[in-house]
Amino acid sequence: MINRAILSLIILFSAVNVQAQLISIADARALPLGSSVTVNGIVTSGDEFGTIRYIQDGTGGIAIFSSALAISQRGDNVTVTGITTDYQNLLEITPVTSWILNSSSNPLPTPLQLTPNQLGESNESELVKIDNATFTNGGSLFQGNASYSFTANGQSGVVYIR
Repeated sequence: MINRAILSLIILFSAVNVQAQLISIADARALPLGSSVTVNGIVTSGDEFGTIRYIQDGTGGIAIFSSALAISQRGDNVTVTGITTDYQNLLEITPVTSWILNSSSNPLPTPLQLTPNQLGESNESELVKIDNATFTNGGSLFQGNASYSFTANGQSGVVYIR
């Protein structure tokens, strides 16, 4: 009798999907930190950020920190499973427990048309476009590990260059 109960439990737990159910990036962003998530999106960054990659779907963007995923390129469609965490106020998925390259050379998402005042956590990790931006140090070469102030349509903002 006990052996049947144990066998039933083993079968029950074996039937549970080990990988989390695929959800939108917006839904993953809304979950508490430490949640296991599986998301799918288009890679929007390359090796200019080192081992971090940004992915985006139709609902939002999220950072993925994984040396294994560092081989991915802009336009790759990937499915990523991992844990949500906050690193210096950036929501990211790390550690990544698995990832799959679904396809390559996909078009990048259309950048959101924003003003500096609209920049914030709601569009963190997404491609954005700001028209009429004028940089305080415009015309000079931007250096890494620095921030640069700009204005656009009477609003101000800051760009951080790794």
